[in-house]
Amino acid sequence: MPCVGGIRNSWTHGTDKAIARCWAFGAVQPGPEPVSREVPVGIIVRPMEADDITSVRRIVRECYEFLAEREGFSQEQMARLVEERCSDDWIGEACARYQGFVALVDQAVVGVVGIEGNDVAELFVRPDHHCRGVGSILFETAEQAIADGGHSELTVRTTGYAAGFYERMGAQTVGKMRCPHGPLVGWELTCLRKSISPRSSSGPTGAVGRIDPVR
Repeated sequence: MPCVGGIRNSWTHGTDKAIARCWAFGAVQPGPEPVSREVPVGIIVRPMEADDITSVRRIVRECYEFLAEREGFSQEQMARLVEERCSDDWIGEACARYQGFVALVDQAVVGVVGIEGNDVAELFVRPDHHCRGVGSILFETAEQAIADGGHSELTVRTTGYAAGFYERMGAQTVGKMRCPHGPLVGWELTCLRKSISPRSSSGPTGAVGRIDPVR
């Protein structure tokens, strides 16, 4: 199950645009208003709220620590990730600007996904809840929101550890790139895409893949 759902930075795969973006938390997107969703395994997914910021910050840090061991992040990289991406202020700003969803088990936040346009910019699942369906439900929620926005394609960028998860969710690897800046500058990223059926004619269609490399 992935800790890294998308790598956050300002690059576009397949176009010559570079658009700086962070997590997709909070913003209203075209299409039906999101509602809480409960699935048979006892996972509840709902839109992220300001009160979730502290829980999300803890999840992000736990995921970076988990990934550091598996990806081989240096102490310097880890220190920068924690300093730049694990503060309440940084996550709060993202929450206020973009569209995000959290997954709860027994009323505790155990995962978060953030989307921007047609891009899954971030997906984190608490390490002790990996392989329990949390990441799958969050990805499916993001896919539905992207489709509701009228998009015909979903994009995501990730480190090597999570690439297999996205492939199992139906995304196809379309290339590799190097993280251009931030704590993980130079790190190899896997670029994936998935064709989806748009559910609204009011939103934009087509691929506008963008990444935020650093989370």
